[in-house]
Amino acid sequence: TFTSNNILVVEGSSFESNIAEKGDAFYVSNGNQVMSDFNLVFVGNRFYFDGHGNTSAGGIVVEAQPGWLGSQDWTFNFTRNTFSSRFYGVRSEGAVHFWMRSSVQGVLYWFEDNTFSDNEATTTGGAINVEGQLQIPGHRLVVKGGSFQRNQATEQGGAISIQGYYQLESLTLDGVSFQKNSALNVGGGGIAVTGVQVTGKVTISNCTFISNESPGGDGGAILMQPGSLSAFILQNSTFVANSVLRGSGGALATTVEEVSILGSTFKGNSGFAGAGAIWLQNPRSMELRSSQFTENKGIGGSLFGGGGISISHNLATTIGASHAIKGNSFEQNLANGGGGAISIQHLNCSELVGNTYDFENNTFLNNRVNPYGSGAAIAWFNFPPLFYNSVVNNTLGFSGNHYHGNLAPSGGAVAINYEMVSPYSQQREATVTLSYGNVHYFMFEEMENNTAVQGNGGGMSIQFPVAAAGVSDGRNHIKGAIFANNSASCTECFGGGLHLVKGFSEIDQVSFVGNNANGPGSSIGVEGSNTSLAVSNSIFMNNVEGDVDSSSTGLLSFDNRTY
Repeated sequence: TFTSNNILVVEGSSFESNIAEKGDAFYVSNGNQVMSDFNLVFVGNRFYFDGHGNTSAGGIVVEAQPGWLGSQDWTFNFTRNTFSSRFYGVRSEGAVHFWMRSSVQGVLYWFEDNTFSDNEATTTGGAINVEGQLQIPGHRLVVKGGSFQRNQATEQGGAISIQGYYQLESLTLDGVSFQKNSALNVGGGGIAVTGVQVTGKVTISNCTFISNESPGGDGGAILMQPGSLSAFILQNSTFVANSVLRGSGGALATTVEEVSILGSTFKGNSGFAGAGAIWLQNPRSMELRSSQFTENKGIGGSLFGGGGISISHNLATTIGASHAIKGNSFEQNLANGGGGAISIQHLNCSELVGNTYDFENNTFLNNRVNPYGSGAAIAWFNFPPLFYNSVVNNTLGFSGNHYHGNLAPSGGAVAINYEMVSPYSQQREATVTLSYGNVHYFMFEEMENNTAVQGNGGGMSIQFPVAAAGVSDGRNHIKGAIFANNSASCTECFGGGLHLVKGFSEIDQVSFVGNNANGPGSSIGVEGSNTSLAVSNSIFMNNVEGDVDSSSTGLLSFDNRTY
Protein backbone atom coordinates (compact mmCIF):
# COMPACT_ATOMS: atom_id res chain seq x y z
CA THR A 1 0.00 0.00 0.00
CA PHE A 2 1.34 3.39 -1.02
CA THR A 3 0.63 6.74 0.57
CA SER A 4 1.07 10.24 -0.88
CA ASN A 5 4.24 11.37 -2.64
CA ASN A 6 5.59 7.93 -3.33
CA ILE A 7 8.27 7.25 -5.94
CA LEU A 8 9.52 3.78 -6.76
CA VAL A 9 12.58 3.57 -9.05
CA VAL A 10 13.89 0.27 -10.38
CA GLU A 11 17.08 0.67 -12.40
CA GLY A 12 19.67 -1.62 -13.99
CA SER A 13 18.22 -4.83 -12.61
CA SER A 14 17.51 -8.25 -14.08
CA PHE A 15 14.36 -10.29 -13.44
CA GLU A 16 14.32 -13.80 -14.86
CA SER A 17 11.98 -16.79 -14.66
CA ASN A 18 9.97 -15.54 -11.71
CA ILE A 19 6.50 -16.99 -11.18
CA ALA A 20 3.39 -15.45 -9.66
CA GLU A 21 -0.36 -15.56 -10.13
CA LYS A 22 -0.28 -11.81 -10.83
CA GLY A 23 2.89 -10.16 -12.02
CA ASP A 24 5.75 -12.57 -12.51
CA ALA A 25 8.23 -9.77 -11.81
CA PHE A 26 6.15 -6.97 -10.21
CA TYR A 27 2.65 -6.49 -8.88
CA VAL A 28 1.62 -2.95 -7.87
CA SER A 29 -1.75 -1.98 -6.37
CA ASN A 30 -3.22 0.94 -4.49
CA GLY A 31 -5.04 -1.47 -2.17
CA ASN A 32 -8.34 0.46 -2.31
CA GLN A 33 -6.63 3.54 -0.86
CA VAL A 34 -6.40 7.11 -2.10
CA MET A 35 -2.98 7.59 -3.67
CA SER A 36 -1.68 10.79 -5.29
CA ASP A 37 1.60 11.90 -6.89
CA PHE A 38 2.65 8.30 -7.42
CA ASN A 39 5.64 7.64 -9.72
CA LEU A 40 6.67 4.17 -10.82
CA VAL A 41 9.93 4.27 -12.82
CA PHE A 42 11.68 1.37 -14.56
CA VAL A 43 14.99 2.28 -16.28
CA GLY A 44 17.45 -0.04 -18.01
CA ASN A 45 16.12 -3.31 -16.64
CA ARG A 46 15.93 -6.76 -18.19
CA PHE A 47 12.75 -8.80 -17.77
CA TYR A 48 12.56 -12.40 -18.92
CA PHE A 49 9.33 -14.28 -18.29
CA ASP A 50 9.43 -18.07 -18.47
CA GLY A 51 5.85 -19.26 -18.28
CA HIS A 52 6.47 -22.99 -18.22
CA GLY A 53 3.78 -24.60 -16.11
CA ASN A 54 2.49 -21.25 -14.87
CA THR A 55 -0.83 -19.44 -14.98
CA SER A 56 0.17 -15.79 -15.03
CA ALA A 57 -1.65 -12.46 -15.25
CA GLY A 58 1.29 -10.64 -16.76
CA GLY A 59 4.96 -9.96 -16.16
CA ILE A 60 4.40 -6.52 -14.60
CA VAL A 61 0.87 -5.85 -13.35
CA VAL A 62 -0.41 -2.48 -12.16
CA GLU A 63 -3.89 -2.68 -10.70
CA ALA A 64 -5.81 0.42 -9.66
CA GLN A 65 -8.47 -1.12 -7.48
CA PRO A 66 -11.85 0.47 -6.75
CA GLY A 67 -11.37 2.92 -3.92
CA TRP A 68 -12.16 6.38 -2.64
CA LEU A 69 -12.36 9.38 -4.88
CA GLY A 70 -9.37 11.69 -4.90
CA SER A 71 -6.47 9.65 -6.31
CA GLN A 72 -4.60 11.65 -8.95
CA ASP A 73 -1.38 12.31 -10.84
CA TRP A 74 0.06 8.87 -11.40
CA THR A 75 3.07 8.39 -13.70
CA PHE A 76 4.37 5.12 -15.09
CA ASN A 77 7.75 5.54 -16.77
CA PHE A 78 9.36 2.66 -18.66
CA THR A 79 12.65 3.66 -20.33
CA ARG A 80 15.28 1.47 -22.03
CA ASN A 81 14.00 -1.81 -20.63
CA THR A 82 14.00 -5.20 -22.32
CA PHE A 83 10.98 -7.49 -22.06
CA SER A 84 11.03 -11.00 -23.49
CA SER A 85 9.42 -14.31 -22.66
CA ARG A 86 9.12 -17.95 -23.57
CA PHE A 87 5.67 -19.38 -22.99
CA TYR A 88 4.49 -22.92 -23.61
CA GLY A 89 0.84 -22.51 -24.40
CA VAL A 90 -0.13 -21.46 -20.89
CA ARG A 91 -2.46 -18.60 -20.01
CA SER A 92 -0.70 -15.27 -19.82
CA GLU A 93 -1.52 -11.55 -19.94
CA GLY A 94 1.51 -10.21 -21.74
CA ALA A 95 4.54 -8.32 -20.50
CA VAL A 96 3.00 -5.17 -18.94
CA HIS A 97 -0.65 -5.09 -17.89
CA PHE A 98 -2.52 -2.05 -16.54
CA TRP A 99 -5.93 -2.80 -15.03
CA MET A 100 -7.55 0.56 -14.19
CA ARG A 101 -10.66 0.12 -12.07
CA SER A 102 -10.24 3.18 -9.86
CA SER A 103 -11.22 6.82 -10.38
CA VAL A 104 -7.65 8.11 -10.72
CA GLN A 105 -7.45 11.54 -12.35
CA GLY A 106 -4.35 12.29 -14.38
CA VAL A 107 -2.36 9.23 -15.42
CA LEU A 108 0.66 9.28 -17.75
CA TYR A 109 1.91 6.04 -19.29
CA TRP A 110 5.37 6.74 -20.73
CA PHE A 111 7.33 4.13 -22.74
CA GLU A 112 10.64 5.21 -24.30
CA ASP A 113 13.23 3.12 -26.17
CA ASN A 114 12.07 -0.21 -24.77
CA THR A 115 12.40 -3.58 -26.49
CA PHE A 116 9.52 -6.06 -26.34
CA SER A 117 10.03 -9.43 -28.02
CA ASP A 118 8.27 -12.80 -28.00
CA ASN A 119 5.71 -11.87 -25.36
CA GLU A 120 2.32 -13.53 -25.45
CA ALA A 121 -1.20 -12.92 -24.17
CA THR A 122 -4.01 -15.39 -24.52
CA THR A 123 -6.46 -12.47 -24.55
CA THR A 124 -5.23 -8.96 -25.47
CA GLY A 125 -1.97 -7.01 -25.62
CA GLY A 126 1.00 -9.33 -25.93
CA ALA A 127 3.47 -6.62 -24.86
CA ILE A 128 1.36 -3.81 -23.32
CA ASN A 129 -2.26 -4.08 -22.26
CA VAL A 130 -4.27 -1.14 -20.89
CA GLU A 131 -7.89 -1.63 -19.93
CA GLY A 132 -10.31 -0.03 -17.55
CA GLN A 133 -13.84 0.22 -16.17
CA LEU A 134 -14.18 3.96 -15.48
CA GLN A 135 -14.05 7.02 -17.74
CA ILE A 136 -11.91 9.47 -15.78
CA PRO A 137 -10.23 12.42 -17.53
CA GLY A 138 -6.53 13.12 -17.98
CA HIS A 139 -5.11 9.73 -18.97
CA ARG A 140 -2.36 9.83 -21.63
CA LEU A 141 -0.28 7.10 -23.26
CA VAL A 142 3.01 7.89 -25.03
CA VAL A 143 5.31 5.40 -26.77
CA LYS A 144 8.56 6.89 -28.14
CA GLY A 145 11.18 4.85 -29.93
CA GLY A 146 11.86 1.23 -29.16
CA SER A 147 10.72 -1.94 -30.88
CA PHE A 148 8.05 -4.64 -30.67
CA GLN A 149 8.93 -7.96 -32.30
CA ARG A 150 7.08 -11.28 -32.49
CA ASN A 151 4.59 -10.46 -29.76
CA GLN A 152 1.24 -12.21 -29.93
CA ALA A 153 -2.29 -11.95 -28.56
CA THR A 154 -5.11 -14.38 -29.15
CA GLU A 155 -7.73 -11.63 -29.49
CA GLN A 156 -6.43 -8.12 -30.30
CA GLY A 157 -3.31 -6.01 -30.13
CA GLY A 158 -0.45 -8.40 -30.73
CA ALA A 159 1.94 -5.79 -29.33
CA ILE A 160 -0.30 -3.10 -27.74
CA SER A 161 -3.96 -3.23 -26.76
CA ILE A 162 -6.09 -0.44 -25.27
CA GLN A 163 -9.68 -1.34 -24.55
CA GLY A 164 -12.69 -1.29 -22.29
CA TYR A 165 -15.00 1.27 -20.72
CA TYR A 166 -12.11 3.65 -20.37
CA GLN A 167 -11.14 7.21 -21.30
CA LEU A 168 -7.91 8.50 -22.82
CA GLU A 169 -7.03 12.12 -23.36
CA SER A 170 -4.49 11.22 -26.05
CA LEU A 171 -2.43 8.42 -27.53
CA THR A 172 0.95 9.16 -29.16
CA LEU A 173 3.37 6.80 -30.92
CA ASP A 174 6.59 8.28 -32.35
CA GLY A 175 9.51 6.45 -33.93
CA VAL A 176 8.40 2.96 -32.90
CA SER A 177 9.15 -0.25 -34.81
CA PHE A 178 6.60 -3.09 -35.00
CA GLN A 179 7.70 -6.30 -36.69
CA LYS A 180 6.07 -9.74 -36.94
CA ASN A 181 3.49 -9.17 -34.23
CA SER A 182 0.22 -11.05 -34.44
CA ALA A 183 -3.36 -10.73 -33.18
CA LEU A 184 -5.14 -13.92 -34.10
CA ASN A 185 -8.86 -13.11 -33.96
CA VAL A 186 -10.14 -9.54 -33.55
CA GLY A 187 -7.29 -7.63 -35.17
CA GLY A 188 -4.49 -5.15 -34.84
CA GLY A 189 -1.33 -7.23 -35.07
CA GLY A 190 0.72 -4.22 -33.99
CA ILE A 191 -1.75 -2.12 -32.01
CA ALA A 192 -5.48 -2.26 -31.31
CA VAL A 193 -7.66 0.45 -29.76
CA THR A 194 -11.27 -0.64 -29.22
CA GLY A 195 -14.18 0.71 -27.21
CA VAL A 196 -12.13 3.42 -25.48
CA GLN A 197 -13.36 7.03 -25.40
CA VAL A 198 -10.53 9.26 -26.66
CA THR A 199 -11.25 12.92 -25.97
CA GLY A 200 -8.24 14.25 -27.91
CA LYS A 201 -6.19 12.81 -30.75
CA VAL A 202 -4.43 9.61 -31.63
CA THR A 203 -1.15 10.44 -33.42
CA ILE A 204 1.18 7.87 -34.98
CA SER A 205 4.35 9.40 -36.46
CA ASN A 206 7.62 8.09 -37.88
CA CYS A 207 6.75 4.49 -37.13
CA THR A 208 7.54 1.29 -39.04
CA PHE A 209 5.20 -1.69 -39.33
CA ILE A 210 6.63 -4.78 -41.05
CA SER A 211 5.03 -8.24 -41.43
CA ASN A 212 2.41 -7.83 -38.72
CA GLU A 213 -0.75 -9.88 -39.12
CA SER A 214 -4.24 -10.63 -37.93
CA PRO A 215 -5.24 -13.98 -39.46
CA GLY A 216 -8.86 -13.83 -38.29
CA GLY A 217 -9.50 -10.11 -37.83
CA ASP A 218 -9.11 -6.64 -39.36
CA GLY A 219 -6.09 -4.37 -39.45
CA GLY A 220 -2.94 -6.43 -39.87
CA ALA A 221 -0.83 -3.67 -38.30
CA ILE A 222 -3.37 -1.27 -36.72
CA LEU A 223 -6.99 -1.71 -35.63
CA MET A 224 -8.41 1.69 -34.59
CA GLN A 225 -12.03 1.30 -33.46
CA PRO A 226 -12.48 3.41 -30.33
CA GLY A 227 -15.86 4.24 -28.89
CA SER A 228 -15.19 7.86 -29.84
CA LEU A 229 -12.22 9.87 -31.07
CA SER A 230 -11.89 13.45 -32.27
CA ALA A 231 -9.09 12.76 -34.80
CA PHE A 232 -6.68 10.07 -35.94
CA ILE A 233 -3.42 11.29 -37.53
CA LEU A 234 -0.99 8.90 -39.20
CA GLN A 235 2.10 10.54 -40.65
CA ASN A 236 5.56 9.75 -42.02
CA SER A 237 5.19 6.05 -41.31
CA THR A 238 5.96 2.88 -43.30
CA PHE A 239 3.86 -0.27 -43.69
CA VAL A 240 5.38 -3.28 -45.47
CA ALA A 241 3.95 -6.81 -45.90
CA ASN A 242 1.28 -6.58 -43.22
CA SER A 243 -1.73 -8.83 -43.75
CA VAL A 244 -5.15 -10.09 -42.76
CA LEU A 245 -6.28 -13.49 -43.99
CA ARG A 246 -10.05 -13.16 -43.57
CA GLY A 247 -10.74 -9.49 -42.85
CA SER A 248 -10.09 -6.02 -44.27
CA GLY A 249 -7.21 -3.60 -44.05
CA GLY A 250 -3.89 -5.39 -44.42
CA ALA A 251 -2.13 -2.43 -42.80
CA LEU A 252 -4.89 -0.35 -41.15
CA ALA A 253 -8.57 -0.74 -40.35
CA THR A 254 -10.45 2.10 -38.66
CA THR A 255 -13.93 3.41 -37.94
CA VAL A 256 -12.73 6.85 -36.80
CA GLU A 257 -14.77 9.71 -38.31
CA GLU A 258 -11.85 12.11 -38.85
CA VAL A 259 -8.72 10.57 -40.39
CA SER A 260 -5.54 12.13 -41.80
CA ILE A 261 -2.87 9.99 -43.47
CA LEU A 262 0.15 12.02 -44.49
CA GLY A 263 3.52 11.26 -46.07
CA SER A 264 3.39 7.51 -45.48
CA THR A 265 4.39 4.42 -47.47
CA PHE A 266 2.35 1.25 -47.96
CA LYS A 267 3.98 -1.63 -49.82
CA GLY A 268 3.04 -5.28 -50.25
CA ASN A 269 0.19 -5.30 -47.73
CA SER A 270 -2.76 -7.64 -48.30
CA GLY A 271 -6.37 -7.95 -47.19
CA PHE A 272 -8.78 -10.76 -47.95
CA ALA A 273 -12.12 -8.88 -47.87
CA GLY A 274 -10.75 -5.91 -49.80
CA ALA A 275 -8.61 -3.03 -48.57
CA GLY A 276 -5.15 -4.39 -49.21
CA ALA A 277 -3.54 -1.56 -47.25
CA ILE A 278 -6.21 0.71 -45.65
CA TRP A 279 -9.87 0.23 -44.77
CA LEU A 280 -11.84 3.29 -43.62
CA GLN A 281 -15.42 2.80 -42.50
CA ASN A 282 -17.83 5.76 -42.41
CA PRO A 283 -15.33 8.64 -42.27
CA ARG A 284 -16.92 12.09 -42.11
CA SER A 285 -13.64 13.79 -42.94
CA MET A 286 -10.64 12.03 -44.46
CA GLU A 287 -7.48 13.23 -46.12
CA LEU A 288 -4.77 11.19 -47.79
CA ARG A 289 -1.77 13.23 -48.90
CA SER A 290 1.76 12.70 -50.20
CA SER A 291 1.73 8.93 -49.62
CA GLN A 292 2.86 5.96 -51.71
CA PHE A 293 0.96 2.73 -52.32
CA THR A 294 2.83 -0.05 -54.13
CA GLU A 295 1.96 -3.72 -54.75
CA ASN A 296 -0.84 -3.89 -52.19
CA LYS A 297 -3.54 -6.52 -52.76
CA GLY A 298 -7.21 -6.55 -51.80
CA ILE A 299 -8.08 -10.05 -52.92
CA GLY A 300 -9.94 -13.19 -51.89
CA GLY A 301 -13.57 -12.91 -50.89
CA SER A 302 -13.90 -9.21 -51.63
CA LEU A 303 -16.82 -7.84 -53.66
CA PHE A 304 -15.76 -4.24 -53.22
CA GLY A 305 -12.00 -4.19 -53.78
CA GLY A 306 -9.62 -1.42 -52.91
CA GLY A 307 -6.10 -2.77 -53.37
CA GLY A 308 -4.61 0.40 -51.91
CA ILE A 309 -7.44 1.94 -49.92
CA SER A 310 -11.09 1.05 -49.43
CA ILE A 311 -13.54 3.64 -48.08
CA SER A 312 -16.91 2.20 -47.10
CA HIS A 313 -20.05 4.13 -46.11
CA ASN A 314 -22.82 1.91 -44.80
CA LEU A 315 -24.83 4.20 -42.52
CA ALA A 316 -28.49 4.95 -43.33
CA THR A 317 -27.52 8.56 -43.99
CA THR A 318 -24.20 9.79 -45.37
CA ILE A 319 -24.44 13.57 -45.42
CA GLY A 320 -21.71 16.18 -45.79
CA ALA A 321 -18.74 13.82 -45.71
CA SER A 322 -15.51 15.14 -47.23
CA HIS A 323 -12.77 13.11 -48.91
CA ALA A 324 -9.45 14.66 -50.02
CA ILE A 325 -6.93 12.43 -51.83
CA LYS A 326 -4.06 14.58 -53.06
CA GLY A 327 -0.47 14.17 -54.21
CA ASN A 328 -0.24 10.40 -53.78
CA SER A 329 1.30 7.64 -55.88
CA PHE A 330 -0.44 4.31 -56.57
CA GLU A 331 1.51 1.67 -58.48
CA GLN A 332 0.85 -2.02 -59.20
CA ASN A 333 -1.93 -2.45 -56.67
CA LEU A 334 -4.46 -5.24 -57.24
CA ALA A 335 -8.08 -5.82 -56.20
CA ASN A 336 -11.10 -7.98 -56.88
CA GLY A 337 -14.44 -6.26 -57.33
CA GLY A 338 -13.25 -2.75 -58.17
CA GLY A 339 -10.73 -0.08 -57.34
CA GLY A 340 -7.32 -1.58 -57.87
CA ALA A 341 -5.89 1.47 -56.14
CA ILE A 342 -8.92 3.24 -54.55
CA SER A 343 -12.41 1.94 -53.94
CA ILE A 344 -15.21 4.08 -52.48
CA GLN A 345 -18.48 2.26 -51.77
CA HIS A 346 -21.83 3.42 -50.49
CA LEU A 347 -23.72 0.38 -49.25
CA ASN A 348 -27.48 0.64 -48.74
CA CYS A 349 -27.40 4.33 -47.76
CA SER A 350 -30.93 5.76 -47.83
CA GLU A 351 -29.56 9.28 -48.15
CA LEU A 352 -26.33 10.20 -49.91
CA VAL A 353 -26.38 13.98 -49.79
CA GLY A 354 -23.88 16.82 -50.10
CA ASN A 355 -20.71 14.76 -49.99
CA THR A 356 -17.45 15.84 -51.64
CA TYR A 357 -14.68 13.73 -53.16
CA ASP A 358 -11.51 15.49 -54.32
CA PHE A 359 -8.74 13.72 -56.24
CA GLU A 360 -5.84 16.01 -57.09
CA ASN A 361 -2.34 15.50 -58.52
CA ASN A 362 -2.24 11.75 -57.92
CA THR A 363 -0.38 9.22 -60.08
CA PHE A 364 -1.87 5.82 -60.94
CA LEU A 365 0.48 3.39 -62.69
CA ASN A 366 -0.23 -0.22 -63.71
CA ASN A 367 -2.93 -0.97 -61.16
CA ARG A 368 -5.21 -3.96 -61.80
CA VAL A 369 -8.71 -5.26 -61.12
CA ASN A 370 -8.99 -9.00 -61.64
CA PRO A 371 -10.94 -11.17 -62.31
CA TYR A 372 -14.12 -9.04 -62.04
CA GLY A 373 -15.06 -5.44 -61.31
CA SER A 374 -14.03 -2.06 -62.68
CA GLY A 375 -11.90 1.03 -62.13
CA ALA A 376 -8.31 -0.12 -61.71
CA ALA A 377 -7.29 3.34 -60.47
CA ILE A 378 -10.51 4.63 -58.86
CA ALA A 379 -13.90 2.96 -58.37
CA TRP A 380 -16.79 5.03 -56.95
CA PHE A 381 -19.90 2.93 -56.39
CA ASN A 382 -23.38 3.44 -54.95
CA PHE A 383 -25.32 0.29 -54.01
CA PRO A 384 -28.94 1.49 -53.54
CA PRO A 385 -31.00 -0.04 -50.73
CA LEU A 386 -34.18 -1.94 -51.43
CA PHE A 387 -36.80 0.74 -50.72
CA TYR A 388 -35.47 4.30 -50.97
CA ASN A 389 -32.27 5.98 -52.12
CA SER A 390 -31.81 9.75 -52.32
CA VAL A 391 -28.58 10.80 -54.08
CA VAL A 392 -28.41 14.59 -54.11
CA ASN A 393 -25.81 17.35 -54.54
CA ASN A 394 -22.72 15.18 -54.41
CA THR A 395 -19.55 16.54 -56.02
CA LEU A 396 -16.64 14.55 -57.43
CA GLY A 397 -13.60 16.61 -58.42
CA PHE A 398 -10.62 15.26 -60.39
CA SER A 399 -7.71 17.58 -61.19
CA GLY A 400 -4.20 17.01 -62.52
CA ASN A 401 -4.18 13.23 -62.01
CA HIS A 402 -2.13 10.94 -64.25
CA TYR A 403 -3.36 7.44 -65.16
CA HIS A 404 -1.10 5.08 -67.11
CA GLY A 405 -1.26 1.35 -67.83
CA ASN A 406 -4.20 0.53 -65.56
CA LEU A 407 -6.33 -2.51 -66.46
CA ALA A 408 -9.79 -3.68 -65.40
CA PRO A 409 -12.69 -5.68 -66.87
CA SER A 410 -14.50 -2.33 -67.48
CA GLY A 411 -13.66 1.30 -66.80
CA GLY A 412 -9.95 0.63 -67.24
CA ALA A 413 -8.77 3.50 -65.03
CA VAL A 414 -11.85 5.18 -63.52
CA ALA A 415 -15.34 3.75 -62.92
CA ILE A 416 -18.26 5.68 -61.43
CA ASN A 417 -21.63 3.96 -61.07
CA TYR A 418 -24.61 5.24 -59.09
CA GLU A 419 -26.70 2.11 -59.53
CA MET A 420 -24.63 -0.93 -58.74
CA VAL A 421 -26.56 -4.11 -58.02
CA SER A 422 -26.10 -5.02 -54.38
CA PRO A 423 -24.33 -8.34 -53.90
CA TYR A 424 -26.86 -9.07 -51.14
CA SER A 425 -29.93 -8.60 -53.39
CA GLN A 426 -28.94 -9.79 -56.84
CA GLN A 427 -32.46 -10.62 -58.01
CA ARG A 428 -33.58 -6.98 -58.27
CA GLU A 429 -32.66 -3.93 -60.25
CA ALA A 430 -30.56 -1.36 -58.45
CA THR A 431 -32.35 1.99 -58.74
CA VAL A 432 -32.01 5.44 -57.24
CA THR A 433 -35.29 6.95 -56.05
CA LEU A 434 -34.34 10.63 -56.10
CA SER A 435 -31.36 12.22 -57.83
CA TYR A 436 -30.36 15.78 -58.66
CA GLY A 437 -27.41 18.14 -58.40
CA ASN A 438 -24.68 15.51 -58.75
CA VAL A 439 -21.67 16.97 -60.58
CA HIS A 440 -18.26 15.65 -61.69
CA TYR A 441 -15.32 17.85 -62.67
CA PHE A 442 -12.36 16.44 -64.61
CA MET A 443 -9.75 19.14 -65.11
CA PHE A 444 -6.44 18.56 -66.92
CA GLU A 445 -6.47 14.82 -66.42
CA GLU A 446 -3.95 12.62 -68.31
CA MET A 447 -5.31 9.20 -69.21
CA GLU A 448 -2.92 7.03 -71.24
CA ASN A 449 -2.63 3.34 -72.15
CA ASN A 450 -5.44 2.12 -69.88
CA THR A 451 -7.48 -0.94 -70.84
CA ALA A 452 -10.95 -2.40 -70.28
CA VAL A 453 -10.69 -6.08 -71.20
CA GLN A 454 -14.32 -7.22 -70.80
CA GLY A 455 -16.49 -4.09 -70.96
CA ASN A 456 -16.73 -0.47 -72.03
CA GLY A 457 -14.60 2.54 -71.19
CA GLY A 458 -10.93 1.78 -71.66
CA GLY A 459 -10.01 5.01 -69.89
CA MET A 460 -13.14 5.92 -67.96
CA SER A 461 -16.73 4.76 -67.48
CA ILE A 462 -19.34 7.04 -65.84
CA GLN A 463 -22.92 5.93 -65.16
CA PHE A 464 -25.40 8.40 -63.66
CA PRO A 465 -28.79 7.36 -62.28
CA VAL A 466 -32.12 8.28 -63.83
CA ALA A 467 -33.89 11.06 -61.96
CA ALA A 468 -37.58 12.03 -61.96
CA ALA A 469 -39.56 11.71 -65.22
CA GLY A 470 -36.92 9.39 -66.68
CA VAL A 471 -34.34 12.17 -67.08
CA SER A 472 -30.90 12.20 -65.51
CA ASP A 473 -29.58 15.61 -64.52
CA GLY A 474 -26.10 14.43 -63.53
CA ARG A 475 -23.35 16.51 -65.16
CA ASN A 476 -19.78 15.84 -66.25
CA HIS A 477 -17.46 18.75 -66.97
CA ILE A 478 -14.28 17.56 -68.70
CA LYS A 479 -11.74 20.20 -69.63
CA GLY A 480 -8.11 20.23 -70.76
CA ALA A 481 -7.78 16.45 -70.49
CA ILE A 482 -5.80 13.97 -72.60
CA PHE A 483 -7.13 10.52 -73.56
CA ALA A 484 -4.37 8.68 -75.43
CA ASN A 485 -3.97 5.04 -76.49
CA ASN A 486 -6.70 3.69 -74.21
CA SER A 487 -8.55 0.55 -75.26
CA ALA A 488 -11.86 -1.27 -74.78
CA SER A 489 -10.64 -4.55 -76.17
CA CYS A 490 -13.51 -7.04 -75.94
CA THR A 491 -15.73 -7.88 -78.91
CA GLU A 492 -18.24 -5.07 -79.59
CA CYS A 493 -17.08 -3.04 -76.57
CA PHE A 494 -17.03 0.69 -77.19
CA GLY A 495 -15.80 3.90 -75.68
CA GLY A 496 -12.10 3.18 -75.88
CA GLY A 497 -11.31 6.47 -74.20
CA LEU A 498 -14.54 7.45 -72.45
CA HIS A 499 -17.84 5.67 -71.76
CA LEU A 500 -20.86 7.77 -70.73
CA VAL A 501 -24.23 6.54 -69.49
CA LYS A 502 -27.03 9.02 -68.74
CA GLY A 503 -26.66 12.64 -67.73
CA PHE A 504 -25.11 15.56 -69.62
CA SER A 505 -21.40 15.75 -70.42
CA GLU A 506 -19.58 18.88 -71.48
CA ILE A 507 -16.18 18.26 -73.08
CA ASP A 508 -13.92 21.24 -73.82
CA GLN A 509 -10.30 21.43 -74.96
CA VAL A 510 -9.79 17.68 -74.70
CA SER A 511 -7.47 15.55 -76.87
CA PHE A 512 -8.46 12.03 -77.96
CA VAL A 513 -5.49 10.38 -79.67
CA GLY A 514 -4.90 6.74 -80.65
CA ASN A 515 -7.74 5.22 -78.62
CA ASN A 516 -9.19 1.88 -79.66
CA ALA A 517 -12.42 -0.06 -79.32
CA ASN A 518 -13.44 -3.26 -81.09
CA GLY A 519 -16.90 -1.77 -81.44
CA PRO A 520 -17.64 1.78 -82.67
CA GLY A 521 -16.74 4.86 -80.69
CA SER A 522 -13.01 4.47 -80.10
CA SER A 523 -12.87 7.86 -78.37
CA ILE A 524 -16.31 8.24 -76.79
CA GLY A 525 -19.16 5.77 -76.39
CA VAL A 526 -22.57 7.13 -75.33
CA GLU A 527 -25.57 5.09 -74.19
CA GLY A 528 -28.53 5.20 -71.82
CA SER A 529 -31.76 7.14 -71.91
CA ASN A 530 -31.45 10.84 -72.78
CA THR A 531 -27.67 10.92 -72.45
CA SER A 532 -26.46 14.22 -73.92
CA LEU A 533 -23.01 15.29 -75.03
CA ALA A 534 -21.52 18.66 -76.00
CA VAL A 535 -17.98 18.66 -77.41
CA SER A 536 -16.05 21.84 -78.21
CA ASN A 537 -12.49 22.88 -79.08
CA SER A 538 -11.28 19.28 -78.94
CA ILE A 539 -8.92 17.09 -80.97
CA PHE A 540 -9.62 13.61 -82.37
CA MET A 541 -6.63 11.94 -84.04
CA ASN A 542 -5.70 8.37 -85.02
CA ASN A 543 -8.50 6.73 -83.09
CA VAL A 544 -9.02 3.24 -84.52
CA GLU A 545 -12.74 2.56 -84.93
CA GLY A 546 -14.60 5.86 -85.31
CA ASP A 547 -14.41 8.71 -82.88
CA VAL A 548 -17.86 8.95 -81.25
CA ASP A 549 -20.76 6.52 -81.17
CA SER A 550 -24.12 6.96 -79.45
CA SER A 551 -27.08 4.67 -78.93
CA SER A 552 -28.84 7.26 -76.79
CA THR A 553 -31.77 9.49 -77.73
CA GLY A 554 -30.06 12.47 -76.09
CA LEU A 555 -28.62 15.46 -77.93
CA LEU A 556 -25.12 15.45 -79.40
CA SER A 557 -23.35 18.73 -80.13
CA PHE A 558 -19.91 19.32 -81.68
CA ASP A 559 -18.12 22.63 -82.13
CA ASN A 560 -14.60 23.43 -83.35
CA ARG A 561 -13.32 19.89 -83.59
CA THR A 562 -10.00 18.93 -85.12
CA TYR A 563 -9.56 15.54 -86.85
